[in-house]
Formats: sequence, C-alpha cells, structure tokens
Amino acid sequence: MPLYIRWHSSIRIREALGRLGQLQQNVPEAEVKKFVEEPVDDYQITITGPLLDAFNQLTLSSLRQKTFLASKKNKRKKIALKNYVAPKDRGDGVALFSFSAAEGIPAFTAEDEEIEFVAQANKINLKASFKLSKMTNNGKLDL
Repeated sequence: MPLYIRWHSSIRIREALGRLGQLQQNVPEAEVKKFVEEPVDDYQITITGPLLDAFNQLTLSSLRQKTFLASKKNKRKKIALKNYVAPKDRGDGVALFSFSAAEGIPAFTAEDEEIEFVAQANKINLKASFKLSKMTNNGKLDL
C-alpha cells in the first residue's frame, strides 16, 4: 500500500497548504502569510495515503517507545516523539507526528546530511530518510 511521508513543518509545505486554503476556502492572504512566516516549535511529519485505518488505532503511548527523528551521520542527535494525532482526529485525514525542535538536543544542521524518521507500533514499521541537501529554501535549511 503506498504511503506518502512528508516533512510537514517545512515552509514549502506550509506555503502549499496556505495556497490550498486560499483556493478552497477563500482564506485571506494576510492569514496565509502569517501561517507561513510563523516560526514552528516542532518538526512535523505527516503520513497520507489510502487506507490509513491502522494509523487510527495508534496512540501516543503506543508509538512513543520506538518513534523518533535521528541524524544518520550523528546517532547522538535523536529526537523522541512529542505528540501524535491520528487521521480520524484531523480534518485533513493525515497522521501527524510532532517532535520538539528545541529539546536541549542540538538542532539538525546541513552537516547531518540526512535525517531518518522511524515509527514502530503494533504492525506498523516505517522508516523514511530525508536528504537535507534537497530540503532548502532560499539557501537555508527548510525543516
């Protein structure tokens, strides 16, 4: 079953969501601009795709032990799952994973080269890598 794993907190994704809001719900441009420019406190990963029923059964406690973001280059840079929202609890039907961007652990930098998202619970076993060299916006890392 195809699943799409996205780095949801990036500026590019927020710009796309803002534009979608303008087109579908006539959201004023000032609100979109505020949404896009507002700093984010968490790194957010979303999962979309058909048949996300298994993700509706997951909870923060079932995911917490084996769900994290980690630098592939520096294994000490690892951020534990902060929050999880199941697709059934969101208006857009995506599974949302949140990780604190300011947890006392050094933030990810371009030197990390690649960040890995790992999520394990019940029968779900996901792993996705994000190449940081491809995640830039105006020359800055876009996380």
